Amino acid sequence: MTSTSTGKFSDSIADNIRNALKQSQSYMKRCFSKYMEKGKRVLKSPELRDEFERVMDDKNETLGTMFSSAQEAVVTPPYVTFTVRPTPGCWEFVKVNSVDLSDVKQISSAEYLKLKETIADENWSKDENALEVDFEAFDFSMPKLTLASSIGKGLNFVSKYITSKLSGSVDNAQPLVDYLLSLEYQGEKHMINETLNTAAKLQLALIVAEVSLSDLPRDTPYQSIELRFKEWGFERGWGDTVERVHETIRSLSEVLQAPDPQNLEKLFSKLPTIFKVVIFSPHGYFGQSDVLGLPDTGGQVVYILDQVRAMEEEL
Repeated sequence: MTSTSTGKFSDSIADNIRNALKQSQSYMKRCFSKYMEKGKRVLKSPELRDEFERVMDDKNETLGTMFSSAQEAVVTPPYVTFTVRPTPGCWEFVKVNSVDLSDVKQISSAEYLKLKETIADENWSKDENALEVDFEAFDFSMPKLTLASSIGKGLNFVSKYITSKLSGSVDNAQPLVDYLLSLEYQGEKHMINETLNTAAKLQLALIVAEVSLSDLPRDTPYQSIELRFKEWGFERGWGDTVERVHETIRSLSEVLQAPDPQNLEKLFSKLPTIFKVVIFSPHGYFGQSDVLGLPDTGGQVVYILDQVRAMEEEL
């Protein structure tokens, strides 16, 4: 969850909301008192908006925008901390003192999550050894999506970006060759070896390999052609049958010859890049006491184990 300062609220979100609260102070006092009635809790957007609309008689554009884009709020009396999403990919966290509405400040996502954790277990939220997962390592240096219309189309965006880098001279495909050379698991290469260390060599070898497969039955196991393919520089990751090997070879040949996003996506879907899958089940977190050994807990464990076995068979 990343806190940014873009969108309608800009950098002065706390100041904007503070001024807006001042203009509608009596209404918002009633609204916040309703939020406080049940003590510590997490309020979802429908609850936030319903109460706001019930008490608000005048039009306040800033507050209206905040409540319409608020995803949830953490109530820790006397504070209400809002998670606001003014635009896709933009998150703001605003902490408001319900007693003194001029006490408004913007906080970080880490601070917000700490507040949220206090709802479940205040002691655990203060534990320095509590589990913390940092996804910053996955924030690669590739261009970022900036348009809301691009949400959900990340793979297509990346494919277009890579395609633009591969187009032109055959030498532009060298990064793709280097990537294929790097694909290995436990020291065993999966696509090509150093025999095919340039785009030109790989392109020629693909033509030879495709011709050699043309007369073989589609269900011929890869083991039947493994030695011959290894001599040419190919490793075992092309597929388990002649049919699948042929499909992967054709996909790569098309990418090298005339790169386009669709063929690139098709190629990457065939490459052996996933070898271990970790399934993390949060079951038990939501019921902190007297849950160990209950049928529901046991059922969840069995379900997860069944899913793991099914995934192993699929992969």
